[in-house]
Amino acid sequence: MRLTPKRLLGWAQDYVASRTRDLNLLAVYLTGSLLTEEPLFGGLTDIDVVCIYNLEPPQTHEIRPLVRGVHLDVRHYPRDRFEPPRRLRHEAEMGSEVYYAQPLWDPQHFLDFVQSGVRSRFHSPDVAYARAWAALNQARQQWQQLLFAADPNEPDTWLQHLESLRQATLAIATLQGRRLTLRRFTLQWATEAALLAREDWFSALLRALGAHDGLAQTIMSLRDDWSRSLTLVAQAAPEHLHPARVPYYQTGLDALLSNNPPEQALYLLWWTWSDAVRHPQAPEEARTRWLDAQTRLGLDAAWTSLLDASDAFLDEVEQYLESWGRAQGVE
Repeated sequence: MRLTPKRLLGWAQDYVASRTRDLNLLAVYLTGSLLTEEPLFGGLTDIDVVCIYNLEPPQTHEIRPLVRGVHLDVRHYPRDRFEPPRRLRHEAEMGSEVYYAQPLWDPQHFLDFVQSGVRSRFHSPDVAYARAWAALNQARQQWQQLLFAADPNEPDTWLQHLESLRQATLAIATLQGRRLTLRRFTLQWATEAALLAREDWFSALLRALGAHDGLAQTIMSLRDDWSRSLTLVAQAAPEHLHPARVPYYQTGLDALLSNNPPEQALYLLWWTWSDAVRHPQAPEEARTRWLDAQTRLGLDAAWTSLLDASDAFLDEVEQYLESWGRAQGVE
């Protein structure tokens, strides 16, 4: 089946039509890759939909498979998550999401009101600067916690490290109101760095990840173990990792390995693998494979140097924000 933007949007609209009799439902919007010029990555995509409710939603998150490798990724929020709208202007991720969201159903014009509030002064230097610093401060706090309480043999430790790096890159992207997504994270960061003529930032991120020349072969040799681990967890805990997400991640990893440098695929590999095995119901086989992969990738032996590289990366981002703020008159 050809996955065209029209067909993907149609599936999102069908979902909304099936939900509009819910009297608690207030509004629905579309976000994510379907709003971009190239929604497919590795030939597949998900369809990101957000439902807003007057009262508490019936659930927080759901995955609805459509065809192999394509699914609805639906988040559910109460209306107070969006009130007051001016608060969202200072949130690097949610603010950008709402700013660019495409309404799918908004009979009471609630979303229209929220978007008006978010878009007002969203790109003002002082607002963008505040968003960037909020993201960077979160990155720095996470890094500091890793210095004293981290066990590199625990998946939660690695997720905190990866999240710290993501928040640091988000501090740069949010200056222009952009977001970075998981599957295309390293590719998008390379673009952000190039736009600012700071290509060295991409290399700095890879160093902080533990990626280096020649690691791609190891990543490819681990692909089957990684895929097997995700499948095992999806079978044991589908509420944590839905089986429909596995081919979605597989094609994303393959697409990253086909890009240059292929070592950038490490971020997606290690994030998804660590997130999978951290679940209490994750089978022991999946965790064993993850621990073996950590050794084969050289991550366990490099933990201290990765924290040092991450520290240097965060410092560079901080210096850039300070100079940007001075240039914009908001420092």
